[in-house]
Amino acid sequence: MESLVDEPVRTVLDALSTPVALLDADRVIVHLNEAWRSTFQNGTTAAGEEFQIGRPYGVCVGDAVGAGTDDEGAIDAAMQGVRSERMSRHEGGGERWWIHTRVMPHGHGTQRGVLIEKEDVSERMDPEGTAMSYQAVLHAVHFAASRFLDGSPWETRIQEVLRRLGEALSVSRVYVFERSTGRHGGEVFRHRYEWVTAGLSGQLDDPAWQEVDVDALGMTDWVELFEGGHLVQGVVRSMPEPLRSALSVNGVLALALVPVYAGKLWWGALGVDECTSERAWTLPELEALRAAAGLLGAAIEGRWTREELERGVVQAEYARGQEEMLRALEAPILPVHDRVLVMPIVGDLRVERLARAQEALLQGTVARGAEAVILDLTGMRHVEEGSIAGLTRMARAVRLLGATVILTGIAPEVAQALTLCGSDLNGLATCSNLQAGIAKAIQLARRR
Repeated sequence: MESLVDEPVRTVLDALSTPVALLDADRVIVHLNEAWRSTFQNGTTAAGEEFQIGRPYGVCVGDAVGAGTDDEGAIDAAMQGVRSERMSRHEGGGERWWIHTRVMPHGHGTQRGVLIEKEDVSERMDPEGTAMSYQAVLHAVHFAASRFLDGSPWETRIQEVLRRLGEALSVSRVYVFERSTGRHGGEVFRHRYEWVTAGLSGQLDDPAWQEVDVDALGMTDWVELFEGGHLVQGVVRSMPEPLRSALSVNGVLALALVPVYAGKLWWGALGVDECTSERAWTLPELEALRAAAGLLGAAIEGRWTREELERGVVQAEYARGQEEMLRALEAPILPVHDRVLVMPIVGDLRVERLARAQEALLQGTVARGAEAVILDLTGMRHVEEGSIAGLTRMARAVRLLGATVILTGIAPEVAQALTLCGSDLNGLATCSNLQAGIAKAIQLARRR
């Protein structure tokens, strides 16, 4: 069927190098650009199911991009004016590939619709080249946990944490915004801290970024996402004016921001900029950024709690609640590859931590369908009596769910405790470091 849009719109969409589908207000496909037709319409999908103009998007299925129903939630959000992105893995013919999907509102009023862009980013997700970068990212999270949760003022630690995150993620800029009220009563983001890579100018001294007016730059959609606990990511060229111009002036091509919550209060955001390419952020990178934001939020709330304790205001029950939250953040669960999870153990492996860690790990294993789980002990300082037995029980519980368990970063004293405790270590794989563990886990996942 011929395109159902006017020629000027069709011409613009067909000029795009990435595959694009345009839907009308009823979610019917009104145009598929040339890149979509040449990339995704040469498969073996049964007649009557493939993506075609004039067909409801939700009933379509494509060999390369999956089912239209996978995008229903994002389309709902786009109808409300909210952009979203996701990464998905697909398989077929003995091959695997990754599709980066962007869903955004298009038009307004009676011409309101949705634009869906799908890009094959498999080259960026090559697992052979990811083990080293994942190890660096996880070590940066380890570092953030050790600095933010040691009781020191977080302001004295933030700069070195941002540097480690920036270097691990190989980004151009890492920064922290604090939510505040401007001089005229409107909502603003105050640029508080920043790390920039060598040769790039910073924004801390730029008056335009010291106090960012949310309404003036058209960032109200971001506020709604942050208030719901969601992240913001995307390429700058797809963002609306005047935000696009404000970011482009500083050379930003792609960005990702995650909200920082101090308890239930949305405090601000932790963000990264890429100024060298229109980068698509991987799920492990975004999860690591979320973990770092969670640790920062815990440090901020811990600081508030200590200040209130000094003034004698906080009740014992509230203080215990904050301690529980800090403990939960000591062992985040991070997906480092499809169906591979890592739980980094930082600090002391106390017996009271094991029950919470086991519950979180089992839930994460089931929720993500993990085939391999890595318990990284690199950051463990020492063990208490009974904790090693608890660690092996946790590993056996994960194995009962069908996942392989790999222990990495085992220190000599931990290895000695493992051999002396008499626990059954059959079925547990070990690797000397996290990089080797990730490589082994990816190999195991591929065989299944």
